[in-house]
Amino acid sequence: MYESGCKNIFFGVETFSQEFQKLINKNLDLSKLDSLVKFCAENNYEITLSFIFGFPFDDEISLSKNIQAIIKYNSINNINISDGILTPEPGTEIYRRYNKDIRFDKNYLDINYDYIPIERGVEYEHIKKYPELYSHFYYVYNPRFSIFSIDLLEKITRYLSTNYSYTVLMLLEESSKLIVPYLEEILQCDFKTLDFEKEKIIMSLFSKSFENSINSMNESVVEMYKFEKELLAAKKKAMNSQSKISFKVESKVNILTTGKFGVVPEILDDSKTIIIQAEPTIKRRVKVSAFFEVD
Repeated sequence: MYESGCKNIFFGVETFSQEFQKLINKNLDLSKLDSLVKFCAENNYEITLSFIFGFPFDDEISLSKNIQAIIKYNSINNINISDGILTPEPGTEIYRRYNKDIRFDKNYLDINYDYIPIERGVEYEHIKKYPELYSHFYYVYNPRFSIFSIDLLEKITRYLSTNYSYTVLMLLEESSKLIVPYLEEILQCDFKTLDFEKEKIIMSLFSKSFENSINSMNESVVEMYKFEKELLAAKKKAMNSQSKISFKVESKVNILTTGKFGVVPEILDDSKTIIIQAEPTIKRRVKVSAFFEVD
């Protein structure tokens, strides 16, 4: 396949709950996903795993499984994560079964993109009148959680998995319960509609709370967090650069240890140097590579 030109594979996992796999009629055997994804990644395929937040039957257990899976797989080379909120597509089983629970949020343009208030008028009334034509402006009501909390949870999961995946993996190695308080706190946000300004405030509070909790952990977790924070700063600086540049981040980090959650970092006695090489491209996208400089 690879030699014939097929170099990208998309896995529509959607939920990491084996029980809910049956409810969405996918019936994927999640026990085989690890070995399958590992094989593809090791053979240089570019992998995308898709996850969905906001199923009408989602609960804390299913959401927690999704969060852990996203963070785990996002830490592996050649794997990309695509996640978003469920939108009820006409013709699907979800649309048919939960038709009476489909909701429209007047302050949201598209449930999977950016906040843009929809002014009352012709466009607003048209979207309200023809929900089957504008299904991406709608979501399915979940009696357990508000759409605000689901959207916030998706954004925070993306924040953690993109910026601090190894730090969170180390926390998960110690106890998955360390992540649960964040989950419960987020899901208690019960605003009636989506609110961008409130989300920004909560995201800021969350990042501070996350950092404070990290600093109270053992030396290994603190060291990993510092490393990933420096790495993130280097990447941001590289993306803003107009020319090819390199950054060095000193760390006692080794990410080649395997734990129950996959590739898990550990702290070494001797220091390694991480070099970030960045080459700017159009639309502020940048190819970033990281490797160890070993003496």
